[in-house]
Amino acid sequence: MKPMRIFISFTIFVACIFSQPQGIRAEPHPTNFLMHQHSINITVDSMDVALQRMSRMQGLELSSNIDIARGQGTSWRIVDSRYLNDTLDAIKEMGDVTHSESFATNVFSNWAWLQAEIRVRSHEYDRLMELLHEASTMQDFNYIERRLRHVISQLEGLRGQLNNLDFEMGSARIFITLSAAEIIEETVYEPVEELPERSRLQQIGDAFALSVNSVQVISQALLLTVIYISLPLAIMVAVCMVILRFVRRKRKALVQNISTKELLNIKEDENNEEK
Repeated sequence: MKPMRIFISFTIFVACIFSQPQGIRAEPHPTNFLMHQHSINITVDSMDVALQRMSRMQGLELSSNIDIARGQGTSWRIVDSRYLNDTLDAIKEMGDVTHSESFATNVFSNWAWLQAEIRVRSHEYDRLMELLHEASTMQDFNYIERRLRHVISQLEGLRGQLNNLDFEMGSARIFITLSAAEIIEETVYEPVEELPERSRLQQIGDAFALSVNSVQVISQALLLTVIYISLPLAIMVAVCMVILRFVRRKRKALVQNISTKELLNIKEDENNEEK
């Protein structure tokens, strides 16, 4: 059991030695902590010529979305800060600048925080390596080894962020918006033939005829409205008259029947009295 434990300890120790992160870089601190970004809108005469000139410019093209048919497009480029002014001058020479904007972001606080975190994790790494050599039980050894791998992972991530930040501080991003110049064609208006002036009497006659037609249309509309309204009313009145006449006839017949019965009763009474 003991040789097996020694073999495992030796394997982990060798792995830690090869994966041991290097100390903090001895490079001089950067003197410029500004990240530059620029935005430029250019109106060009020819999109093809503009793209050819952009392909010969210094720097790296991050993304491009150019539509030559519609005469518009955008491009993200990243250049070294040392060649920033030359690149901007070359872009401005492609056409007319309609908009230009520049701004910078100070990243010193982020850079200092990364440096401090790397220093803390490096001290923790050194301390864990000492504890790894002094581990007396397999449980302690496994715990320290897991913690050591976690610290190494954090160190690698922090160093990656610091490298990216150093790269950003040494470069500048430029956002270019291209648009082709619009050719406005002059519209030629053909002369319109003037109509001959009409006589005053003809104009009055046309106005009178138009007025008569309007009156006729209004009269027909009113007549139709009256018919549509009065016809249902007339039907309702007629129905009511028929119902009333029917009721009166029924009532008259009933009264006659009652009178006839009363006369018969009276005659019967008289006959009975005579007897």
